[in-house]
Amino acid sequence: MEQIKKHITLIITVLSSFTILFMIIYMLAPLSTLYIRYLMVFQFAFDFYFVSRMFYKFKTYRKNELYFVIPSVLSCFLVSIFNMFYVFGFFSMNRLFLREEFFAKLLTEHYHIFFLVYITKIIYLFYTFAKDNRSSFADLILSRFAIVFSILLAVVFIILGIVFNSTFAIKFMPTFRQIENEVLYEASGRFFSNYDDVIEEIDYQNFAENYDLMIFYYDNELKYKSKYYDDFNKLNMLFEMTIIQGDGFFFIRSGKFFMINFYLFVLLYIVALVFTLSPMIIFARVFINNKFTVFINAMIKGFEDDNYNQMVDIDKIEDTEIKKLVWVFNNKYLAYKYREKYMKIDIR
Repeated sequence: MEQIKKHITLIITVLSSFTILFMIIYMLAPLSTLYIRYLMVFQFAFDFYFVSRMFYKFKTYRKNELYFVIPSVLSCFLVSIFNMFYVFGFFSMNRLFLREEFFAKLLTEHYHIFFLVYITKIIYLFYTFAKDNRSSFADLILSRFAIVFSILLAVVFIILGIVFNSTFAIKFMPTFRQIENEVLYEASGRFFSNYDDVIEEIDYQNFAENYDLMIFYYDNELKYKSKYYDDFNKLNMLFEMTIIQGDGFFFIRSGKFFMINFYLFVLLYIVALVFTLSPMIIFARVFINNKFTVFINAMIKGFEDDNYNQMVDIDKIEDTEIKKLVWVFNNKYLAYKYREKYMKIDIR
């Protein structure tokens, strides 16, 4: 029980990271919205723990933690609060002001930008794993290395994602802008007319099925609503919908297709981080402990123990800078150790 309490932050960070991972998997798979709602509630509970712990231990944070941990914790908590509005239906298609383009784009097309904030929680997992609730020379190096390496790897994947989308994907997968331009052009040609009898003859269903449109308005009037709209809502939350606006039109369709590349690269980034950073931290910790920490601890023991006259047998040490340091310490540490004591005796 004591061990669990000692590593409670690491355990909750792992659970939070798995929750984020499952959320990404949801984005890539045709699953019910009930699945993502539960995950959002779990993530909110985890983020509430992190933000509470942050304020409780605020004064104990180092400067590097202030620059990374606090922004990460606060931003994730704010996004989780935002997600709670999704879960409890405050943000939904029925409550969205259809003519407010800014909020429509923000809550649908640009939501995945907010989701990127959760990736800092994955980085925080490796930071916590590297730190391991200890205060040693290895922790000091590895905790900073975990953050720097994660950021550098993220930059690499951003560049790879841009190159992939601009070279390969654009040739085989239609982009949102291409679909938007096509839908608006076709809609303008079909719907723009001042003759009521012509408008009544328009085959809305055929037009909607050609572009997978679930619902659309024209001049604030509902023109079409698919019979599959209820099933569509069960499989798509608001941020998974694509809203196409222009020329008095307002079209709604699924937006998962346009987010696949984004979340796929996020998932690949996490996988790459696990398979590269984890072994690097483990092997680096073993190396640092063997090459540095053991001798540093021996030096500390030499200073603390008056009967410890010879610190380390230098014959057992490889011919490195550490051996030179140990040799100097073996020959001179007594002077440093007793200087203040003897000076006080002489003064007396």
